[in-house]
Amino acid sequence: MKIIKTISLVLFFVMTSNLLSAQEFQVPQNITLNNDQDYKKYETNVVNAVTWLENTPVNQQSAKRKQVNGFLLQWITGAPDITIDLGEFQTGLTKDNPDLLIAYLGGWTKYAIENPSEKSNKLMGNLAGVKCVLKIYSENVGKGITKSRQLEKLLKMDESELQAYVQKEVK
Repeated sequence: MKIIKTISLVLFFVMTSNLLSAQEFQVPQNITLNNDQDYKKYETNVVNAVTWLENTPVNQQSAKRKQVNGFLLQWITGAPDITIDLGEFQTGLTKDNPDLLIAYLGGWTKYAIENPSEKSNKLMGNLAGVKCVLKIYSENVGKGITKSRQLEKLLKMDESELQAYVQKEVK
């Protein structure tokens, strides 16, 4: 019984510290992105930026959201090791909600950073991007995010249906 309490307490502190660090994310200032090492040193910041976007309501902290989006776009567009495909499928999902396009790019990028051996897996990258879009959409629809029939349909899918749908769309 004492072991269960100890494990529960440790898990609580780990989860709380992760949530707090995401809420307290500070956008890096005066970044330099000239070579592979420069991009590598900001990977943790990129992951934390995406997590911050996922956990912060779209209608709050708009100035910081713009900074976070700018940082992510700057990093993603120049990252030498990560290539993201954008086509009609991806832009169609986000056409009514521009914040969701950044979420898509961020979700794919976060997946690639956290799973370096899978960074070229287009299915999994797309799936991670879609999941990030769905997370932000579902928590913010009507609060700065416009309702989307297509995203509502995707929210109703289970994991295997969503993966099959994404696989069909990205071929």
